[in-house]
Amino acid sequence: MKSDAMRPLTISLTPKQPARLSRAVESGAYASNSEVVHDALRLWEQREETRELEAAMSKAVMS
Repeated sequence: MKSDAMRPLTISLTPKQPARLSRAVESGAYASNSEVVHDALRLWEQREETRELEAAMSKAVMS
């Protein structure tokens, strides 16, 4: 059974990234650092899905 509960994860950031996260939150664009990271992961997931679809379409065209 899949759980929708959030799980903590420790990550390492470059020296500039914490300040960028803080600015995004302070500007009101995001409610928290976690929200910034969640948005970045959503964008990454969308990009990966697009790549997978493009690869499948390319394979279908080649067949």
